[in-house]
Amino acid sequence: MSSAWGENGGVYFGYATDRAEGTPQWHPGEVPARYVGDRHIVTVGPNGSGKSRRLLLPNLVDLTGWSVLVVDPKGELAAMTHAHRSKHGNLIVRLNPFDALELGSDGFNPVAALDPASEDFPDDALGLSEALIRVEGKDPHFSQSAQDLVAAIIMYVRMTMPGTGSLGDVRAILGKPSSDLSKEVFKMIEVGIDSECEELVVKAGRFAEIDPENKELNSVISTALTQTRWLDSRPVKADLARGAFDFSIMKERPTTVYLILPARRLATHSTWLRLMIAAVLQPLMKDTRKAKVPVLFMLDEFAHLGHLGIIENNLAMMRGYGIKLWAIFQDLAQAKAIYGERWESFISNAGVLNSFAPQDVFTADYLSQLTGQTTKVVKAIGENRSAGQPGSESLNYSQMQMRLLLPQHVRNMDDGYNLFLSHRTKGPAHTYLPYPTSLPHLKSICALDPSG
Repeated sequence: MSSAWGENGGVYFGYATDRAEGTPQWHPGEVPARYVGDRHIVTVGPNGSGKSRRLLLPNLVDLTGWSVLVVDPKGELAAMTHAHRSKHGNLIVRLNPFDALELGSDGFNPVAALDPASEDFPDDALGLSEALIRVEGKDPHFSQSAQDLVAAIIMYVRMTMPGTGSLGDVRAILGKPSSDLSKEVFKMIEVGIDSECEELVVKAGRFAEIDPENKELNSVISTALTQTRWLDSRPVKADLARGAFDFSIMKERPTTVYLILPARRLATHSTWLRLMIAAVLQPLMKDTRKAKVPVLFMLDEFAHLGHLGIIENNLAMMRGYGIKLWAIFQDLAQAKAIYGERWESFISNAGVLNSFAPQDVFTADYLSQLTGQTTKVVKAIGENRSAGQPGSESLNYSQMQMRLLLPQHVRNMDDGYNLFLSHRTKGPAHTYLPYPTSLPHLKSICALDPSG
């Protein structure tokens, strides 16, 4: 599989340069810097740094032989590249519940995509519920219990409403009054027994004693209701009830999946992104066949996904399934806040860590540390004086350990410049990423920019 990562030349990172400030020294005829390794990628770029236009757009244009899932908050990348990628043989899937830029949406029903006859049915249902319900606070009990409840309802809906059941139905059951919900739980247990689905019986059995006096169960239900309230959105509910799709095809032929969620909806509906990513990744991780084409998850606004277990738990193994993760943060403090002590796993599993000029102290200092140490000779001039005698100067030299790049050097990079760290370069390097209108092969693509 390693040779496949060189398809279309590999991932583009601009043009190598010996500077990070001032006028860039490059011309369009140069050979760009590309990464052809099989490891993951981490990119850091503050809001407004140009990472979408300067970095993501050129790769969507170049990597037509790859399957790509791209988080595209504004829909602008889809507007500019979907026709180009389709022309080059890509199957295009637009998941765009709010119809941003009137691009339309193919819709996807993750409940209908589950297979009750599969040995993985309980695990896949739990995977969806983990994407729906975030584990929050110091006590994970209520969140994890809510995941079990939602997983049981998902299994029940899939088994009793084949082809039509959706997350809208899951939300409707969850929102029933206590007495009605209790009746539904007993129906779940009956369906589990009749279908010899022991896992449904066990999960539903935990919630058989629902009544107004059971404070613990009511807290679990309240957690599930609160974390699924975004499912009350009519456009989202409708989009999640439309059709099924086997995303394992992404390993067979180039396929582009655009996940489009307007920026104004990121705070309230980011769980939809979590859900779609989990729903796409699950079949890819289950398919053990050697991938015929490389698969790239280009996850812009990665921090908005929150803690995503299916990513963290499979980070080291995804390479073996022919999947490359590209996590894009605004700053590394986001990664630390979400993943705690394990946040550096993203860095250690990355073949490339590249950054536009960070604007926070933590990111600048961390990147500075990664550049390594150098020894510099420091000259010191001293003055010796004796009583009654004229002074004399002395010249001393000493060696001092210093970072190759100090935090202020990282922070002061000009627009378009990147700090580039990779196991392939064995030390820090800089690249320059021109604005795409400066690249001849991207001018026609940029003409489609809906932002003008």
